[in-house]
Amino acid sequence: MKLIFTILLSLSLLSLAAQQENENTLKQYMFVMYSKGPTRTHDSVTSAQIQVNHQKHLDSLAALGVLIVAGPFAGDNDWRGILIFDVATKEQAEAYVKKDPAVLAGRLSYTIIPWFTQKGVCFK
Repeated sequence: MKLIFTILLSLSLLSLAAQQENENTLKQYMFVMYSKGPTRTHDSVTSAQIQVNHQKHLDSLAALGVLIVAGPFAGDNDWRGILIFDVATKEQAEAYVKKDPAVLAGRLSYTIIPWFTQKGVCFK
């Protein structure tokens, strides 16, 4: 009986050590999925200006070092693009996204989900 208890305890400790090691190698980012917003009836000139301002906003976030991935999807579907923020909380990412001119104009909606990847594999 002691042997079984010792084996079970050892397995539990090994599992805990592996879990802690895994947690120490993962880094959290904030993944933003842009989708079509509720207001997409802007004329072409207004739409073009919103797009210019949207891009300037993203460029400024990249310059701050908080936006590390951004890009649109090909084709005309509901998913419009993704962003990945290197910030600590969902609220921080949302504060940046809410200031996006395309979001403010209603052309884009968003969903924010915490996302993890192994440290050093994708980003530094």
